Amino acid sequence: MTFDLHARQAQGYLDCPVDELSAIPEFAAYYQQLFQSEFERDRSSVFVVSPDAGGAKRARYLAKLLGTQYAVLDKKRTGHGTAEHTFYLPADVSYKKVILVDDMVDSGSSVVGESENNLIGPVQYLQSRRAEIYLCATHSILSQKGNLSAEQRLREAHVPCVFTDSVAEKRAGYYIEHADWMSVVSLDYVLAKAFYCNQVGESISQFLTGREKKLLDRKLDILVHNGTNGVVDVE
Repeated sequence: MTFDLHARQAQGYLDCPVDELSAIPEFAAYYQQLFQSEFERDRSSVFVVSPDAGGAKRARYLAKLLGTQYAVLDKKRTGHGTAEHTFYLPADVSYKKVILVDDMVDSGSSVVGESENNLIGPVQYLQSRRAEIYLCATHSILSQKGNLSAEQRLREAHVPCVFTDSVAEKRAGYYIEHADWMSVVSLDYVLAKAFYCNQVGESISQFLTGREKKLLDRKLDILVHNGTNGVVDVE
């Protein structure tokens, strides 16, 4: 049982059936509540963006569940053997809330950029387009690159981040310590339900389709509430 594989071909390394689940519905439920007032006024005020072409399906799925638009950020290398890029987004995101969605964040330098090396990332580019940026990713690796930790890099970028608990909490109280910029959504419910379906022979696809329908119908029986340990539960 997996969530949002970085490459779906990784299933080939296993000699048993694989169920790949997605955290996108959890993110949709989270942002549906966070941006409730914006959605009630004008759904076009919220925009979903993939930081690269490889994440286009994730962005499209999240935009579908939220009932808003999405776009893919075009990234072009400026020279051979260099790490510098130019970006292009074929959409006007001025003064909109933009949700950058990815499968994982490691050091954070590819999405935030490297201020120490004057390298611009998707976050800075979209901020230069006068967008208000939010970031969500399933897997929070959050490693250190150079002298800067991912936590410090993301905090200094002033981007609220939403991750899942697919990676074990680094230490007790870690989520609370970083609650000023990071929210963590629990995968417990959907994972337990998937395990249950496998054990009793029920359809996992039917369960996932039912949750998707509830989100699309804007039902209130998918509830988001803050847990005591800094983790947000989606039920």
